[in-house]
Amino acid sequence: MPINLYANDTSGNVSKQWNKHISYYFTLAGLAPKLSNMQYNCHFLSTSNQAGVLELGEAIVEDLNALGTTGFVAHDVALDTEVLIMSVILCFQGDSPMHAKVTNTTLPNVSLNPCRMCCLHAAHLDDKKTVAYVQDFLCLDGHGRRFKLSLWIVLLTANSLMGRSSPQTSGTGQQWETIISQTANLWELGKNGVKSHFDDQTKLVGVRDNINRRFVEIMQQKDNASQQDEIRKMEEEDLAQLFNPFLGLLGFDGCLDTPVEILHVFLLGIVKYLTRDFIKGLKVKQLARIVASWDAINVDSLNITSIQAQYLVKHVSLLVGKDFKIVLQTAPFVLYQFMTDAQRALWISLGQLATYIFETHILHMKQYLADLRKHIDIFMWNLINTTAQWVNKPKFHMLMHLPESIEQFGPPTTFATEKFESFNSILRNASVHSNRHRPGRDLALSFLNFHALRLVVSNARLFNHHTRLEFYASNKVTDIFRTNPIIQKSMGYNHLLVEPQNAFPAIIHSSLTEADKQEIPAYFNQYPNARVTQICQLRLSEKDVVKRRYFVLVNELDGISHEYLIPKLILQCDIDCSRWPEM
Repeated sequence: MPINLYANDTSGNVSKQWNKHISYYFTLAGLAPKLSNMQYNCHFLSTSNQAGVLELGEAIVEDLNALGTTGFVAHDVALDTEVLIMSVILCFQGDSPMHAKVTNTTLPNVSLNPCRMCCLHAAHLDDKKTVAYVQDFLCLDGHGRRFKLSLWIVLLTANSLMGRSSPQTSGTGQQWETIISQTANLWELGKNGVKSHFDDQTKLVGVRDNINRRFVEIMQQKDNASQQDEIRKMEEEDLAQLFNPFLGLLGFDGCLDTPVEILHVFLLGIVKYLTRDFIKGLKVKQLARIVASWDAINVDSLNITSIQAQYLVKHVSLLVGKDFKIVLQTAPFVLYQFMTDAQRALWISLGQLATYIFETHILHMKQYLADLRKHIDIFMWNLINTTAQWVNKPKFHMLMHLPESIEQFGPPTTFATEKFESFNSILRNASVHSNRHRPGRDLALSFLNFHALRLVVSNARLFNHHTRLEFYASNKVTDIFRTNPIIQKSMGYNHLLVEPQNAFPAIIHSSLTEADKQEIPAYFNQYPNARVTQICQLRLSEKDVVKRRYFVLVNELDGISHEYLIPKLILQCDIDCSRWPEM
């Protein structure tokens, strides 16, 4: 029963004052996206406003190793018997800084080794200006052919062994075993060596263990013999204590099991960079036109409540993921009017790429990946065609590895972090209402109580430690949750997603205003036995609604014109809502 593990820093305050808390959450990897996206199925592990992500991870890694080797006994409600539960990490989710810490790689911003998934490397910052580095950045060889991730690592590692390393490629391929061995080598170099040599080697190989680095700093101090003796004792008793605990997580590959995450890499990375670059280049009068255009957008059919145009323009550097989704959807109607031909080609390719990235259901994986790689190549060509300076933004390179992540973990939305980001609000609310004397312990107890309450009202099997008997809560207790949507919502549960309507299209019963009422079209006279009525709204799926002034894109079916396709669907819905009409 694999899990998706997530770590992030969030503020424990509602105000703008930052109160950093490092937190771990997880979801069951086998759940359908509509279930895993519910806060009800997101589980808290630990938090602290003092310890870092690796310090907190030590206990989690220890428990996960036990789960993956010996497991534990639990009660299966469906089978009504005890079963053995074993679990491993399917993937570790987080933003770029979290991935860097967990994988012992450097922060990609100005690093000479900006990628944790491959061996992209520049010997010096000036080498990033060369054609060879741009080719490596785009995963291309000298002939413009694209390498797959695995093949690229093998070739670069082989070149290193044969002494053919170029100024852009040090030959230290980003493989998990290599990172582990390099971390150990850096410890041997740092504990008895010169600090400058340790720092230089860290930059060269692109490996940085935040736990071990602190021990190296202590070992290089001249007047701290007592702590140095303690560290030597720890090294003799258990060497693993001196390193990142995730290096010892069984079944975990830090280079491959940290997928490219579309919220931070695509929306808060690529789309943010391009939007900010374009908006900053506009004049005041053009910005006014942009605001007016956004205000004039009809958002009825976009699943958007409203567009805060002035805010989007004024605070373009502070926008969140949902804001950049609005930018992507409305760019052709708002931004294109002020773009050059090169910029318009870039944004068109960006919009086409986005439709593949946000795909939720992939029917033919091989064809999908081929199309995705094609559109990534088109987008990257248009990007570099505007300016090659974008290679200084590593998130553009991470986009090249998105197909490998999808091939391993499925559609990008299944390993997106929005569900965990929304769960941060629960932690923040618990933090505000804690006594703040021992925040980590207080928050852990609060979530323990939340989870216990959830189990009680969800009809879980309970155990009385005094009588040593098992029991269930009474129906009157469980009815509080089962029959009350408000209570369900407070616990992050949506019964409509668990038991969705199977009959679509379905009529949404609401009254028509006098202004909206129209005469029945003559087209329906060919159905004399049908009861034809005008309706206000029609639900096509769980999320899609059709009503007046909405735009609908439909495929023409067997010669039926678009003009009467929707009326025929409405007619069929009025007669029988269980299926679509036979066209």
